[in-house]
Amino acid sequence: MKVKNCDIGTAKVCQCGNWLTHWERSSQNKVRMCVVKDCSGFDVLGSHVIKEDSGDKEIYIIPLCKEHAVSTEEMDIFNDVPMVSADVKKTCRANSSVMLQDGER
Repeated sequence: MKVKNCDIGTAKVCQCGNWLTHWERSSQNKVRMCVVKDCSGFDVLGSHVIKEDSGDKEIYIIPLCKEHAVSTEEMDIFNDVPMVSADVKKTCRANSSVMLQDGER
């Protein structure tokens, strides 16, 4: 699957504390390394990406190494990587009574 980083223009994180924890909790997976094919980077973080060559315009979180997290190039990731929505109303806040502030996803 091809993905590309997207700049969402915010430093806000969800109630999980950081985007990598958000991905791990929502996908019920633990990350070991970057999910880009042919990469073995262990310094991973949760990155915002969109699917390339797809009509799907949702923003997703996936684990990428620091090098790939800032890449502007299209990246080929493994097809079995869980794509976790960055929309916290669909994930970690789906069953929460926490109110979102204006501008929060």
